[in-house]
Amino acid sequence: MHNKAHCNPKTLNRLELPVRRLLGLTLVVAMLPGALYSIPASSENQEKAKPPVTIEASESLEWDQTEGSYTARGNAYIVQGTSNIKADRIIARYDPNSKTRDLTRVVATGSVIYNNARNLAQGEKLDSDIRPSRYLLTGENVRASGPEGEITANESIIYDEKNINKQVVTAVGKARYKNIDGRILYGDRLVAVFDSNGSLISIDGFGNTKVISAEGTTATADKLNYLAQTSRAKLNGNVVVNDKENVMRGARAEIDFQKDVSRIISDGKGKRVSGVITP
Repeated sequence: MHNKAHCNPKTLNRLELPVRRLLGLTLVVAMLPGALYSIPASSENQEKAKPPVTIEASESLEWDQTEGSYTARGNAYIVQGTSNIKADRIIARYDPNSKTRDLTRVVATGSVIYNNARNLAQGEKLDSDIRPSRYLLTGENVRASGPEGEITANESIIYDEKNINKQVVTAVGKARYKNIDGRILYGDRLVAVFDSNGSLISIDGFGNTKVISAEGTTATADKLNYLAQTSRAKLNGNVVVNDKENVMRGARAEIDFQKDVSRIISDGKGKRVSGVITP
């Protein structure tokens, strides 16, 4: 076993050793996924030398040179710079024909925690395609938090940063977004767009949508669109706005959360809007 650990790696197609001998093993192979809501690196910075990747585990670490993969089992941990992933098992893949061995995909399963400086994501499985910058987090209680809020869901969260100026996060299954100002948005599916600094631009909600203001005003609808810069929401389909004992109903609504103004709009087909005002 001692001799295998020190032989020329080119003579091995598969390497599997107890990790108590390999803790702290450093592999200069690739970049980890970009951070959720993080500021993407400039093209100039991307050309600079990449920090090494460290892979650790408590049971075993396997290197398959034919397939181009590293598999860590048992309290697995992979880190590069400020980015790290913890899970029961981590499989990191690269192109075996590539000279740089840059990672192309990372799949982590079992109690996954993905962390980068200010940001955190949790779930049962993380599937990351690194080259197109698309990450899928699945589980019954998935969550991703950034500097301005947190998204949760009970099915999946997809993070897409192909466009660094409009990074898209899609949460599916009783999705919920809570902003740092206390505003909360719900939907069967929420599609949130963030700028390169991680600041929220907009959220589109579909199915059983709801908005709750910090003051407690609630509005429900079939669909909603929320613009963060103006703090305004547009709701469509079976709209109900509740402000304490006051209730307004209609086909559409526009809500200005900064001015605390709600406007109910008819569908234009003769159906009236209504309101119940409690003195």
